[in-house]
Amino acid sequence: MHEAPEAPFETSPLHRAAEAGDLSLCQKLVSEGFSIASLDEYGWTPLIHAVQGDHLGVAHYFLQQGASNHFTYQREDTPEARKKEDEKHVAISEQLNLPDSMRKAFKDLPPDLLEEVVNKKAMREMRESMVDLHFAPSSEHAINHASSIPMLELLVVEHNADINHIDQAGYWPLSSFAESGDLAAIRWLLDHGAKPNNTSTGETAIFKAIRDNQLEMIALLIERGAEVNVQDVDGWTPLFACPSVEAAKFLIEQGADPTITDQCDFSCWHWTEDPATRDFLKASAAKHER
Repeated sequence: MHEAPEAPFETSPLHRAAEAGDLSLCQKLVSEGFSIASLDEYGWTPLIHAVQGDHLGVAHYFLQQGASNHFTYQREDTPEARKKEDEKHVAISEQLNLPDSMRKAFKDLPPDLLEEVVNKKAMREMRESMVDLHFAPSSEHAINHASSIPMLELLVVEHNADINHIDQAGYWPLSSFAESGDLAAIRWLLDHGAKPNNTSTGETAIFKAIRDNQLEMIALLIERGAEVNVQDVDGWTPLFACPSVEAAKFLIEQGADPTITDQCDFSCWHWTEDPATRDFLKASAAKHER
């Protein structure tokens, strides 16, 4: 039987022991009455901390004790709590000088569109959406915190964790391991049912592999069915993320279309930092259109 998550969103000694990977201390604290289902300020149970730290023995112990590897929760939504959360995001925005940072990040956008992104109304709406997200029903899945094949085997093979679960940040195991460059884990995931085109934003695992120029991983994902012309929410295809001529050439050989434009009608080479790759993509698009 799985334990249901429990408030009050406070870090307990059991959370700290799980984070440290101290199995004997975890066992002692559980025997003293500390709950394996308690939630800390992040909405994490002790199991999540154990998986996050790749503490296999501790994670196995919690699962044997009935810890749930997938649960939902919701914070108490009161005016006072909302005000406190909003003030936190105001402070973060001021500390990061967020409007100026966003202007630099989106400097290539048309001026009128850029102003829509960074004006006071947009900043307020962004902050309000973050506050809404904080109090919305949330879910955690231990598999999204796994960082090794043994931990994946424990969660997926022994405890039926959903290998394709997408978290609220838009990540799922295939995406996370592609971003970390772990080819062996990518192969294991694909062998155990991971979907190569799984996504909640259009950005599939192949985008992660391409950004790090992981050519062997790119080839494996395509071999297993990854689409080369998939577009994310901004209209980007994998070609937009290419850091090298080698990666761009390989994608085009696999059917990637260099003439596809994004939502702002920019071509894939517009965002490319490497001059040689930019020139190659331009030439490839011109050849493709002939």
